[in-house]
Amino acid sequence: MTNNEFLHISGSGMQLVSLTTRHVSKSYVSWLNDQDVNKFLETRHSVQNYETICKYIMRMASMPDVYFFAIFLNGNQFHIGNIKLEVNPIHKRGEISLVIGEKSCWGKGFGTEAITLIRNFGLHDLQLNKLTAGCYSNNLGSAKAFEKAGFKREAVLSDHYWTGDQWVDRWCYAFWANNSLAENI
Repeated sequence: MTNNEFLHISGSGMQLVSLTTRHVSKSYVSWLNDQDVNKFLETRHSVQNYETICKYIMRMASMPDVYFFAIFLNGNQFHIGNIKLEVNPIHKRGEISLVIGEKSCWGKGFGTEAITLIRNFGLHDLQLNKLTAGCYSNNLGSAKAFEKAGFKREAVLSDHYWTGDQWVDRWCYAFWANNSLAENI
């Protein structure tokens, strides 16, 4: 059993539940193969199916410093995406990655709430000093979600991603435990 096997984090509009292979559905597979959803994900470079997704989830579950959650809306328990926190325990920092796979849920604040929940978990429960995240510079939805959750753009890595027809920068975001927002969470 890993340290994150049975975690559950509650928010006002959603629940983060430790992701397992039983969460893999036709919708989940569809997200990862949808060009609108995966255009900012590295999974876009290969076709995803039930087996590849289950294998990835099991690999993440075997890593003691990875916290991988399914995002479910309160009320209907609708699985809308995933969020992951990969912790470096030596340096007391964690890297967040996020996908809101259900396009009908884009632009409604769900990414911001999921980021805020995982941020609070990392700072309070895991006692991390710093949380980081990165996104393609043309992924404005992700950038806005991190900024609304109090993250600051810490750096820009120029021409970091090749999209097939152009180079795109990586925007690097950070949130520190001593951030004034951290005192109010």
